[in-house]
Amino acid sequence: MPELFGKLKNLFNYATKTATIGINNMEHICRVCGLDYGPDNLTWWGDGDASFEICSCCGVEFGIQDTHLMGVRPYRLDWLKRDELWFEPSKKPEQWDVFEQMKNIPEKWW
Repeated sequence: MPELFGKLKNLFNYATKTATIGINNMEHICRVCGLDYGPDNLTWWGDGDASFEICSCCGVEFGIQDTHLMGVRPYRLDWLKRDELWFEPSKKPEQWDVFEQMKNIPEKWW
């Protein structure tokens, strides 16, 4: 477990330097786990409306558990503590790396 927190600290330092935010304030990256849905599959629109879909990786419902930082952080920690990190394991990429994916999380959601 200490190794996990060391990696998370390094990831946080990386994220604060290289954060990615969606085009024109439209988000296509999960605020909790960093899964990138691509610009054609928005999780949040620029006017603050969420898609209310479920993230196939961490299981967060966009617009419910990810509206405030104080909701995102505990959800992320709970997600990282799970035995299976994929909510829908059939959608998990073959060469998936949780720490590479989490680099996508926008800075303001750390």
